Amino acid sequence: MEDRSKIDSIVGSGVAGNDSRPDDKNVDKIREILFGGQMRDYDQRFELLEEKLAQQFQSLQQDVRRDLDALEDFARMEVERLGESQQKEKQERAEALETVAGSVDLLGKEIERKFAEVENSLLRDGSDLRGALHDARKALSDDLKGVRTEVLDLIQRENSALQAGKVSRTEMSGLLNDLAVRLSDDGAGSD
Repeated sequence: MEDRSKIDSIVGSGVAGNDSRPDDKNVDKIREILFGGQMRDYDQRFELLEEKLAQQFQSLQQDVRRDLDALEDFARMEVERLGESQQKEKQERAEALETVAGSVDLLGKEIERKFAEVENSLLRDGSDLRGALHDARKALSDDLKGVRTEVLDLIQRENSALQAGKVSRTEMSGLLNDLAVRLSDDGAGSD
């Protein structure tokens, strides 16, 4: 009722001035009386909604940042673990290759010693056998050199295969960084 009397007084003052329409101030006052409470209510609701959206966005942003940090830490640990594993495997292979090379050298020395024993024995038996023994020794020595060369070539091929097969830390961190960026873009794009 009070609003009605305010409207009547505003409209009446506009009519009293022999003006057929109320002026703009009166229209604004009427609009304020009729819709002012609702507009203030809507403004408050919009402000609350904006605050909630800002809080949710900030929370989501913190969650994404935390998840990306966790992913980055995990990726860094995995790269370090893979690097350590490859280094350990490389060291184990190098030790195994050294052991094989040492065994080949020992075998060669043992063969040389046996040849020397046989040669001494044959020298006692006759000079005819000396030439045959020398030829056999040379052939076996050549065979041993061939076997040693094959073993060293095999060792070199295995080492090269290991070097070619391993993923560098830089490549792995680049791949994981790209993955983190994509996940970050997907998270930001779904907002």
